[in-house]
Amino acid sequence: MSKYFTLFILASLLFSGGQIFAAGPGPKDLGFNNGNNSNPHNLSSLSSSNIHAAAGGEDRICVFCHTPHGGDPQTPLWNRPDLALPDSSYPLYGGVVEIKTIGAAKYTNTDASIQYPNGASRMCLSCHDGVTAIGEVISGEIIDSSMTMSAAGTIDLAKSHPISFVYNSTVMGLINGRKTSTEYQMPPINSQAPRDSLERMQCTTCHDPHVNTRGVGYSLPFWRNYTGVEATDYSTTCDACHVAPPNNTGTQHNL
Repeated sequence: MSKYFTLFILASLLFSGGQIFAAGPGPKDLGFNNGNNSNPHNLSSLSSSNIHAAAGGEDRICVFCHTPHGGDPQTPLWNRPDLALPDSSYPLYGGVVEIKTIGAAKYTNTDASIQYPNGASRMCLSCHDGVTAIGEVISGEIIDSSMTMSAAGTIDLAKSHPISFVYNSTVMGLINGRKTSTEYQMPPINSQAPRDSLERMQCTTCHDPHVNTRGVGYSLPFWRNYTGVEATDYSTTCDACHVAPPNNTGTQHNL
């Protein structure tokens, strides 16, 4: 078994909560073609994507995020330092007043006892915050201390979807009881919106960081719902919450 495939399985377990995905790697996977591919999350020197280690440099595709030993305690096998910015640097999404007012959702950046962002979203931001170098790892030598995913200061979680909040039957009921907008609905628990082990919605609710759906013709990358029919997958995900066409003016994921 190759080192790439072994680490790919470990990484899949990390983000899937223990459930092994279908056998891979396939054309949209991070480990496709022994790492010689254009998956945007392939940061190795083998990558043909826009951001990657210099030619002749680090060629291990998983080491940028994962390590089998000496990982960060925020989750097993994690090879990234914690976010460089304090929690208050990330504003909450501004369009979901109902979630902010529900204590059980734990959707706040002002309570010192509640970390925001948290879970898998916090891990994603350890690269996408534009501050921490993508080659800055905690186990092994720093690979490259200059490359970043985006420009520092450009991320604004207030213009994206809400993340890192508890979504369970209690929160769903309270939101439905308080919401005044008819443009969105709350999806059933355990529907097409998987949550983490603490019942929180994260970036990984809609996205799988290892499979690049854009690489197989989708307009969106890393789409968790993948059936081969983009319109169907897009509707299945977005329509779970959006009843009417969302007002996207000024909004962006901004990662």
